[in-house]
Amino acid sequence: MLWVKDATGAALEQQLVIQEKKQLGLLLLRMTGRCLLRDGQPRAVRQ
Repeated sequence: MLWVKDATGAALEQQLVIQEKKQLGLLLLRMTGRCLLRDGQPRAVRQ
């Protein structure tokens, strides 16, 4: 990210990245939770 020169731009970008990671984590959690609820057990165990 060398092209980001001013600190505010860099900070903003960092915030966006953090929020994206949070949302991704929540989505992943929701999806795995749904799988667990639907199957009653983890997929890895069932195979």
